[in-house]
Amino acid sequence: MPATARTPQKIPRLQPAQPFELAFGLPARADFTTLDRWLRDVLGVQWEDPDIAPDLEAPEGVAAWLWRALLLARTLLQATRLPVFDVPGIEALRSEPSGEWHARVRMPAIEYVAPQCVQLALQSALGLCDWMGARAPDEPAVAALHDMLDKEVLPRLGTFVVTGKSTLPVLRAAHALGIPALHLGSGVFQLGWGSRARRIDRSMTDRDSAIGVRLAQDKVATARLLAAAGLPVPLHALARSTEQAAAVARELGTPVVVKPSNQDRGAGVSMDVADTASLDAAFRHAKQVAPDSAVLVERQVPGWCHRLFVWHGKLLYAVKRLPAGVYADGEHSIGQLAAAACAADQRKPSWQRVGAVTLDDLALASLQRMGWTPASVPPAGTFVPLRRIESTQWGGTDEDVTATLHPDNVQAAVRATALMGLEVAGVDMIGEDLSQPWHASGAVINEVNAAPLLGGGDISRGYLPEFLSRLLGEGLGRIPVEVIADEARATRRWKALCKEGLRCWRVEPVGVRDPAGELVPMTAAGTAQRVRALLLDGAVDAIIVSSDFVMPGLTRHPSAAAPKPTRRRR
Repeated sequence: MPATARTPQKIPRLQPAQPFELAFGLPARADFTTLDRWLRDVLGVQWEDPDIAPDLEAPEGVAAWLWRALLLARTLLQATRLPVFDVPGIEALRSEPSGEWHARVRMPAIEYVAPQCVQLALQSALGLCDWMGARAPDEPAVAALHDMLDKEVLPRLGTFVVTGKSTLPVLRAAHALGIPALHLGSGVFQLGWGSRARRIDRSMTDRDSAIGVRLAQDKVATARLLAAAGLPVPLHALARSTEQAAAVARELGTPVVVKPSNQDRGAGVSMDVADTASLDAAFRHAKQVAPDSAVLVERQVPGWCHRLFVWHGKLLYAVKRLPAGVYADGEHSIGQLAAAACAADQRKPSWQRVGAVTLDDLALASLQRMGWTPASVPPAGTFVPLRRIESTQWGGTDEDVTATLHPDNVQAAVRATALMGLEVAGVDMIGEDLSQPWHASGAVINEVNAAPLLGGGDISRGYLPEFLSRLLGEGLGRIPVEVIADEARATRRWKALCKEGLRCWRVEPVGVRDPAGELVPMTAAGTAQRVRALLLDGAVDAIIVSSDFVMPGLTRHPSAAAPKPTRRRR
């Protein structure tokens, strides 16, 4: 079985992995070579060293087959944006006279997500392994597998999931850094413990203003606020009919951009609108996407959209957001490059696709604007756009421009974020060259987005460790939590931590004491529940647990160790 070297990490968690019972049959001929080609090359399953109980009495082939199914189940859960990263395990296996196998397995658990979701992923993975092991991964079979996943498996798993697009990459990076994470429900997660914890929803944090989030959903209100503060915004006006849109376009001058006033990520946007026919079509398109929204008609600003990701008054990174397209290699035609990109993209599972586009009418129109045809062979390295703008529907290509941004443009993005009352924002600036200041180049702030997509591409994912380090600070969200069985030693340690200025709480068999030593009324019963309650409390700087309690990720104080027996002299 192919595997990559891995250094085990004990990731702190409050809820251990859940046990699940499975019944399955091993195929008459377990073709591991074919199955591994499917898992590795088609589905991109991350290999892990097997975690199998040492006293397991079962044929190696049965355990190996089941192990592959467990890794696939974890991949399916991640594909539906469930943050399950810990290694699964096989605890028991037994055969039945019928030839069926029964297993008890251990899968990572996410609080407030129904166990039926994990059970469904396990059952689906076993069935898919049987199906894949019986056929080679040729093009028809790959297409059939993707069809099963997209129509049968993922939609059923998706009914259990409430997390956003940024949640999985953020939590994956947190897991790799050993940052403790707790699901609080509704896709909101706590990173870290006690007074050092932060809470996130996608890329949104607990310090983002609710008013700022509301303003960010209204493009007109955002633009008015920024303009009042002296920041550059495009000229625009609202229209509720094609006649109003035409009047606005005449006043602003063409070309104009037409879009819904309450959408983002390029939804319903039409550019280069310069005549009555294209204006009517653009207005209808905007209303189709957002029927209840007014339509925004905006003077078109030349250049590309740039996303500046701002956190806590500082720039994290910036990208130039190019539309879907291909990079020329100097040898193949645009048509050949586009066909190859589409074929490669379609071979990937849906959760890994980047959105390569075909040479449809929109692509041909984009080529015509650039003076190219599908048969053209541009110089190597030339970017060939196949859409007018980057969007969620069609995808796009990002270029890292963090190092070349002019400081005045960074300052404008930071000011805009602060004006909106946001800690985290994706500030979209449109301009041809953001290495020049906005007041010289004519660049404008087009949008300020709350909860901007984070970790969606390679560039963004590369900045996630820095984002988390800034968010949680020194210690990455950890507070001292020590388990000391001896009551007297626990008391001395508690007093010492309080003397250091820490708000240290104690968990005792009788209950919970605050830093002043007073018993705190609490419904939580039992040590685990009391420790969890304190880890959720922002007034807790440290915890002493006065018991023999063991929890993954918590420190057992040296003084809690059993004394070594003394050897008597003869």
